[in-house]
Amino acid sequence: MIKNLDLILSLFENPLEAIDRIIIEKPVWLSLVIFFLANLCLAVSGSVMSDNSESGFLLRFILFTPINLVMLIIFAAVFHLTAELLKGRGSATSLFVLLNFSLAPILLNIPVALLSGIIGRSISGIAVFLIFVWCAAIAVVSIKKIYSFSTARAVITALSPAIYLFILFAGTGILFLGLIAVFLV
Repeated sequence: MIKNLDLILSLFENPLEAIDRIIIEKPVWLSLVIFFLANLCLAVSGSVMSDNSESGFLLRFILFTPINLVMLIIFAAVFHLTAELLKGRGSATSLFVLLNFSLAPILLNIPVALLSGIIGRSISGIAVFLIFVWCAAIAVVSIKKIYSFSTARAVITALSPAIYLFILFAGTGILFLGLIAVFLV
């Protein structure tokens, strides 16, 4: 138990060392605990910041936790596929575990939500954005370490879902415009 807590805290104190330990140990169950705690924190902080009652919290937690888990699995698969296409060699299990661990800063959302009445919603919104950036940075560094990538390749891998969606929508739009042009002629 103390070893697990030490691993989580080391992610805040020395993320590079913690990422190396996580790659070696692959604590899948602990990563899932962090995932569920992060979702719990998102539900609680969302309810506090939006002045919802307990029902808002329960609805958020019950509805969004399975959706977030499916999204995390999809993102891990897309990241792994992209990393493989970019000639990276790494473990999909390590990636999944580290993506869960990259959610650890979300645990700070509850103090931010509780302080939102004192510091104001705009400042708490900035704090939540910075927590999101922190999570994204941990994910990029994790991808970099798992696949032995440069920072540029790790960022491209992290942005790959957005890139693929852009290509999909642009291709669909071009196809749609082409079909319109064919039928108008």
